Amino acid sequence: MGDLAHAMAISGGGVISLVGAGGKTTLMFCLARELAASGASVLATTTTKVRVPGADDARQIIISSDVEDVLNRVQGAGVGGGVLFAVAREISSQGKLSGFQPSVIDSIAASGAFQWIVAEADGAAQRPVKAPAPHEPVIPESSGWVIGILGIDVIGKPLNESNVFRPERFASITGLSMENPISAASLAKVLAHPEGILKGCPKEAAAVAFLNKADTSEVVSNGRKVVAFLREMKCSLLRRILIGKLLPDPEIHEYHNI
Repeated sequence: MGDLAHAMAISGGGVISLVGAGGKTTLMFCLARELAASGASVLATTTTKVRVPGADDARQIIISSDVEDVLNRVQGAGVGGGVLFAVAREISSQGKLSGFQPSVIDSIAASGAFQWIVAEADGAAQRPVKAPAPHEPVIPESSGWVIGILGIDVIGKPLNESNVFRPERFASITGLSMENPISAASLAKVLAHPEGILKGCPKEAAAVAFLNKADTSEVVSNGRKVVAFLREMKCSLLRRILIGKLLPDPEIHEYHNI
């Protein structure tokens, strides 16, 4: 198993759902490729919308809105190396692909066609951090792991539409006023709050946070401050928190149990 899976304490097989902002799609394909490199059968998919995968991201793309058709095709394609990618339909006007209802992913998981399913289960309009609306995130009930990601480099930037997806929700959850600098404490709050990034995490799933875009020692230090606040808050929702980066290549600087 590779560095990401090891750091996230992921093993055995199952559904991994990715929520939050600041690198979900990149994490999905990085993690899927890593799992596939170990010899496992891997499906990457989404319950929201996602960009069209590149040639290095997936060996095959299946697009079908018919559940039985999807099950038949993924069961036939699950054998062999590499990552398979499946979605319900193409949105050509946006250059994106639209995913499945969570129940479809639950059915694919129950079929046993894949050892791993990695699902992007949230949207954030390319912002580094978000707070979910009432209908978000869209997490399959079969998820064994839920990874909440955010861009830790947002610390110090103002709370507004440019930096936060649904900033009014972020303000409500964290108590931070609009246009005030985003702090480590506010990021800890949006991770720990039941209406925050990990909202709707299934009770049996392991919740992990990934503080992404830690490109400098200063940003890594800010990540440690988030960890310290979560421990002060005695956060029971999270099992582990990672500090690292995904680009140009995945690198986990450190991880902490909460």
